[in-house]
Amino acid sequence: MDNIITENKYGILDDNHTFLNNTINGNTITNNSNYGIYSSAGGITIISNTIANNGGASGGGIRVWHGEEIRFNLIYGNMPYGVNNEGAITIYATNNWWGANDGPSTSPGSGDKVSANVDYDPWLVINISASPTSITRGSTSTITADMTRNSKGQDTSADGHIPDGTKIIFTTNLGSIGSTTVTKETVDGKATATLTAGNTAGTATVCVQSPHGDEVPVAQYRVCTTVNITAPTGVTTPPRPRASPSPPSPPQLPPADMHVHSISVSPGQAQAGQPVTVLANVVNNGASAGSYNVVLRINSRVEQQRTIEVSPGAAYPVKFTVTKSQPGTYDVAIDGQQNSFTIIAAGRSTGSHQNGGLIAILIVSILIIIVSALLILDFRRRA
Repeated sequence: MDNIITENKYGILDDNHTFLNNTINGNTITNNSNYGIYSSAGGITIISNTIANNGGASGGGIRVWHGEEIRFNLIYGNMPYGVNNEGAITIYATNNWWGANDGPSTSPGSGDKVSANVDYDPWLVINISASPTSITRGSTSTITADMTRNSKGQDTSADGHIPDGTKIIFTTNLGSIGSTTVTKETVDGKATATLTAGNTAGTATVCVQSPHGDEVPVAQYRVCTTVNITAPTGVTTPPRPRASPSPPSPPQLPPADMHVHSISVSPGQAQAGQPVTVLANVVNNGASAGSYNVVLRINSRVEQQRTIEVSPGAAYPVKFTVTKSQPGTYDVAIDGQQNSFTIIAAGRSTGSHQNGGLIAILIVSILIIIVSALLILDFRRRA
């Protein structure tokens, strides 16, 4: 419970029937190259875990054999399976979040894929509500992201909930929720943010975004509601004097135009366990400030991400630090910009140290040749 298990071949492995009738609860199991959970035992309960971005060409989130009960987990971004049942007995995997409101990618869903003999219906969905739905300038509305209901509209909170601390992103196009974007964490399956109305009246569109895989359509992990912002009662706009013409509207500034200009990796070669720094330079060529989500991918998998605000005409450096334990070459990509670094086994010299030694030997050799030549010339002159 409460373990973070990442970057292994298997996150949790039981191929010897040793975990009979046990519970796997409250863990974060991500970025393992084969399966997040691989079990040949029976009777295991898998509940309230985050199981994400595991597998690749093979593997996936969970591989089970029979008798398991899987519920209230976040299962998303796993390839090729979210849950793979290799036995003939149906397992129960209801009330999980599959990374999409339309459920697993067993037709017609767009979330993680499930195999045969997996009962996944109903599944958890994300909903949004505002209270109240109409406010005056300067007042507030509570926005709630709710993941306690399933695809049949049933309230599941009495039976359990997704892991506490699940990050939900709130956005608004009018008013403020701290800024135009804020991230909140769930408690008992819900997260809340406060919308504060500014001086501008109108309709605020407020949206919430839940964890999801890279291939899921936005409409399946992002839901929105509206809040009407009005002027307080009795507040009116004074009429303009008839003799004075209306001033021309100010020109509309072009929107933000942001992209990653370049990325660098340092060092290019490191030992296993040594931190590697990835620096991305985000440039805003537009005339307005804006936010930008910088996503770092290593070997085509999401490693880290960060949302930044960039002023118009400015550049913003974004620094990521990664550590890898397996030797090999790692491809780095951020918004189309690419680079790479190499990890060697601990204890081996990096290429920069070896090259430094060769350069030093070469310099000493050149100095010896020059001194020898000068001594020979001097000897001939004296003779």
